[in-house]
Amino acid sequence: MSRALRFPGLPEGPVSLVLASGEFSWLHHALCREGVQSLQTARDIRLPQPVGFHPDLQVCPLPEKQMFVLKRNGLLDHLQGTGLHLQETNQVPGSFYPKDVLCEGLAWGSWLIGNPKGMDPSIQQAAQQLGCKILPVRQGYCACSVALVDHRSCITADPGLERALTKTGFDVLLI
Repeated sequence: MSRALRFPGLPEGPVSLVLASGEFSWLHHALCREGVQSLQTARDIRLPQPVGFHPDLQVCPLPEKQMFVLKRNGLLDHLQGTGLHLQETNQVPGSFYPKDVLCEGLAWGSWLIGNPKGMDPSIQQAAQQLGCKILPVRQGYCACSVALVDHRSCITADPGLERALTKTGFDVLLI
């Protein structure tokens, strides 16, 4: 892939490659029918069983083509050649909260939103070096809990995230 996302979660043009859960083979086939290549996650057995395939628990994309991958996760090798600047988390994930949310920071514009107690410190440091401000929230599964719509708008079912994001100036639809 020659053109990685500058702003994670918000494509600026046609999408040709996505990171998708390997848990559902139909998803891979559906994306292929649309002309989108998918790189599928494998189950990371260190994470809780119900969410072991979740891409947002295995990687944390940051602005300007930066991406963190869980330490000793096989995705690192598969992401080589994508145009991303890849780095592993400092910490090793675990099967219980908060050790399972190391990559759960949500990069949105000039913000990194997430629970600083759960996010890997290397992700927070890298985001700050890129000029991102940290918006601390109590929700550890922040990237799982927000669907970005555009550079100002999102959807969430989490009232705490809705309050924090609205207070910061984002337009939030609480469902």
